[in-house]
Amino acid sequence: MFTCHTKLVVVVFVFAIGLYLTTIARAGQVYSFGHVADTTIRSAPAINNNGQVAFVEGTAVHPPGIVETWNGGPLTVIGNGMGSVYGVSINDSGQVAFRNSPSPGVENAVEGSGGPLTIIGSDIGTLPVIDNSGTVTFSNGTFNFFGNGFATFGIFSGNGGALTTILQTTATSATQYGGEYDGFAVSHNGIVAYEQFPSSSANNGQSVFTYQLGVRKLIATLTTNPEAGVESLAVNNAGMVALNGSLDFNEGGIFLGNGMTFTQAIVSNTTFSVVGPASINDLNQLAFQANYLPTGSTFDGIYTGQDPITSKVIQTGDALGGSTVTALTIGNEALSNNGQIVFWAQLANGTSGIYTATPVPEPSSAALLLLAISSVPFVRRPKGSGRRVG
Repeated sequence: MFTCHTKLVVVVFVFAIGLYLTTIARAGQVYSFGHVADTTIRSAPAINNNGQVAFVEGTAVHPPGIVETWNGGPLTVIGNGMGSVYGVSINDSGQVAFRNSPSPGVENAVEGSGGPLTIIGSDIGTLPVIDNSGTVTFSNGTFNFFGNGFATFGIFSGNGGALTTILQTTATSATQYGGEYDGFAVSHNGIVAYEQFPSSSANNGQSVFTYQLGVRKLIATLTTNPEAGVESLAVNNAGMVALNGSLDFNEGGIFLGNGMTFTQAIVSNTTFSVVGPASINDLNQLAFQANYLPTGSTFDGIYTGQDPITSKVIQTGDALGGSTVTALTIGNEALSNNGQIVFWAQLANGTSGIYTATPVPEPSSAALLLLAISSVPFVRRPKGSGRRVG
């Protein structure tokens, strides 16, 4: 049996564990950080569900535009983007899709895994994306001669042969499809999420759809308010679309929809505002870039939820690589199903490179309670120590 002293020790130990768990909950997920490679190119890297990373390198050794992969060991050169690479896509087999420019005025969607590159399409606009079947989806279009934006825009997919039309090429206005991540996104199992405007002259009122095997599904339609717009799209294998943007005036943030439900997951406000592409994994977990502006301070960081304290992965001013972070960039393929996040970071010591953030498993409350009980000695009262009767 336990003595009174032993019982007191158990109570104190359990109380301490409860306090520890409360502190952990308030602090949020803990991450360990790893360095993949240095690069001067501020380009969004990508990660697959096996932890393999694809990125664009630009150093004194390699000129800007070299696409490489990392899987925990030596780097593998995939190909040369010829200076036209602003992001990459990688599937779970390690195949990489990116944009390259072998000659002035020529921009191709290509894919490879370390051998010869395969050209999928030409005259491409936004970044190509590759799914687990090896199919590459890309936008085809021509740029406006004056200013930014596209004069024509369409979305196609293929693997080196005949192309499948997802969105027929049509005339567009200069303000449509202006970003690298707003036109479309693709899940690992081939679901394409894309936006479509009601006319070539419309600047608002676009709809977001998903497409797979000829089936289209409406996810959301934005209002015609000038404040409405799509900043980025991402989609997981269940067809859940993460839309970063504004549906109407003063309604910005990240929205999740699958054709049956549509909800706001992250609300942008005056102190916490989403500013970069959002990633979503098959568990509907998010990773995104946001500005956090508490009183008297300004931070640019990577977060996973609404609370910038408990959901922080890393932000400017944090320690990293023997220095501190001064700038960050992620894309819409930054989050794996294991919760691992890949990003580009610039440090105060003048270096920049690709890093990973890996969640550190937390001990469960049941395990800690079992540890507490097992660590307390089982003390028996000596024989005959009880009060004598009679």
